[in-house]
Amino acid sequence: MHDSRRQSMTVSHQPGKSRLSEQRLAADLQAFQQSGGTIERLGDTPLRREKKRGTPEAASAAAVVAAVTAEAK
Repeated sequence: MHDSRRQSMTVSHQPGKSRLSEQRLAADLQAFQQSGGTIERLGDTPLRREKKRGTPEAASAAAVVAAVTAEAK
């Protein structure tokens, strides 16, 4: 049975093969950059912060409607 989690396109667990994969990745990256390709480096993704109990997450719909109505007058 084929288990896809055990195989990887970039890493080989066979002796001597992992170095070849590293060299191929380096060569592919260099060719990509020489052909004008760029890699966008993204920032860190902030983790969700714990919500405090009793603190409203957002204004209630009634409060928003009241504020909009008051501004319209």
